[in-house]
Amino acid sequence: MDTFKSSKEELIDGGSHLKEYAKKEYEYSKLKIFFQIASLTTSIAKAILIGTAFTLFTVFISFALAIGLGQLFNNMYLGYIAVAGLYLLIAVFIYAFRSKLERFIVQKLSKTYFDDENI
Repeated sequence: MDTFKSSKEELIDGGSHLKEYAKKEYEYSKLKIFFQIASLTTSIAKAILIGTAFTLFTVFISFALAIGLGQLFNNMYLGYIAVAGLYLLIAVFIYAFRSKLERFIVQKLSKTYFDDENI
């Protein structure tokens, strides 16, 4: 009879440990999800701010370059066409190496969001 009681007590005790483990695992998962959402949100905010600043920089540099080339060629149209051609070459280059770019981005994101050391 004593072994029956001790086995029953061990099962009950084990069940309470299992509940405690499940509760801790749930809390850890909530914390990990919060960290990932916070990290993603700050990454998006930084990307938007940096992207906006870089876009403004690119627009003003493009106008300055187009005007400078237009004066150099004695034809403003050629200056703007040269800058447009430069952007076309950049676009073709990015398109040609898009798979390497995608792989790079996925690797960086996977290190950031699936690395348990960040928590």
